[in-house]
Amino acid sequence: MPLDAHDACPATIYEARTLYPIESRLTVRGVVTAARSAGNFAIQVPVDDPAWAGTANSGLWVFIGNATPPVEASPPFGAHVRITGVTNDFFGQRQLHRVLALEILDEPASVPDALAVAPDDIATGGPRAEELEGVLVTVEDVEVTDVAPAPGMGDRAPTHEFVVGGSLRVDDFFFRPDPPPIVGSRFSRIAGVLRFSNEHSKLEPRNADDLVRGAPALAAFGPDRTSIQLGGAGVPVTAGGEPLTVRLDHAARVDVDVELGSDDAEVRVPDRVTIPAGEIEAPVRITAALAAGDVVLTARLGGRVLTTTVVVRDAGAVRGLLVLNELDYDQEATDFAEFLEIRNPADRGVALGGLSVELVNGNDGMVYDRYALGDAGDVLPARGYLVIASEMAAARVPGGALVLPTMGNRNVIQNGEPDGIRIVDDTGIVVDSVSYGRGLMAGITEGDAPAPSDRDMGDFSIGRCGRDTDQNAVDFLLLERATPGADNACP
Repeated sequence: MPLDAHDACPATIYEARTLYPIESRLTVRGVVTAARSAGNFAIQVPVDDPAWAGTANSGLWVFIGNATPPVEASPPFGAHVRITGVTNDFFGQRQLHRVLALEILDEPASVPDALAVAPDDIATGGPRAEELEGVLVTVEDVEVTDVAPAPGMGDRAPTHEFVVGGSLRVDDFFFRPDPPPIVGSRFSRIAGVLRFSNEHSKLEPRNADDLVRGAPALAAFGPDRTSIQLGGAGVPVTAGGEPLTVRLDHAARVDVDVELGSDDAEVRVPDRVTIPAGEIEAPVRITAALAAGDVVLTARLGGRVLTTTVVVRDAGAVRGLLVLNELDYDQEATDFAEFLEIRNPADRGVALGGLSVELVNGNDGMVYDRYALGDAGDVLPARGYLVIASEMAAARVPGGALVLPTMGNRNVIQNGEPDGIRIVDDTGIVVDSVSYGRGLMAGITEGDAPAPSDRDMGDFSIGRCGRDTDQNAVDFLLLERATPGADNACP
């Protein structure tokens, strides 16, 4: 066959795929069926082309990353193109690369309709996978069976692939759905170009229109271990304020009702919660009547059932487990000897898991430091002490007391006017709190006045003297001698 101006042999896409060996310089024509902004695009024989001979072997991938001269961008979808390049086997995929010429033709060409196929036929090793490589195809009425298939050779997790029909991988080479599907998600239709990459055949949707969702599926019911106070009614939340919700895998065009249930008659949930059309989630309200403890709730949509645990908290039972006992935040010049002390006033040990100390800025109410008490030990013994201390202050703590280092060794605890400290559990319930300096802090100050201010001289601290009355100004006194990890030097 005579060569063209580029010393290339004119060929059809069919011939480029099946007749010519690799490293053949060919000129082919086709219509663009998919394209990235740069690097790769796919072409197919137009159905109105005289060379049209069916869908098998009618598609071809083109790589322009090593074109000479360089090609800055892929041609657009639907463009009729003539390309001169060299055939190549790219890790199992036949393609055209080392492009020498790329011309967009004036004559129109029709993009073939996507060929309807069964997922198994074009999955890795399927009977039509090789002949339909580079071809626009579609699978219909499929269910997602895996959302984290093992990465292929040379790939790494996360691949953002998912599997439909138990065999066919759907990839994100052109487009990644948001939100991503879950196992059980259904698609009425997925279209795209078939590609072989990392030892797997993959369907490559080009945009959102290629992914037509089916009926929504229940994606999530949580987060787990949200909490609500005993006797309360509302939406349970986590310690960080995240509400309990039911969530779909995608927004529906109509309202969706999710059935709800509870394993405890004393914790009531509505029969169903409605997720409005166009929305992906809705909050779940409950009423916690009489009993504290863990309650398992269920959500059902179609055949999918999810559960979550809600913790009904008795705030009265939590308060007083531990108390903030002594604080020294201000020393002369630089504050090198800062500490705060926690005491267990009970005659039994208190488990520290799930308890934290939060340091709160009095200007904006924001937490500026947080310490997980479990990092100091599993249990604070009866009438024992836990001291969060700088290196200098920790050196004064007697043996037997638990110690947590401060986040730095100077100027860590803010100096009031006002500021505050609180002990909280993992659901956000306050076990004990104190504010100090001038002014009140909502949710921190106990009573109608703060604890007194520390002094930046001598060995002063502010400490608790007597029982906890939930009145910061009464419970705390200015002490002339700091005693981290030991009984306070009360007058």
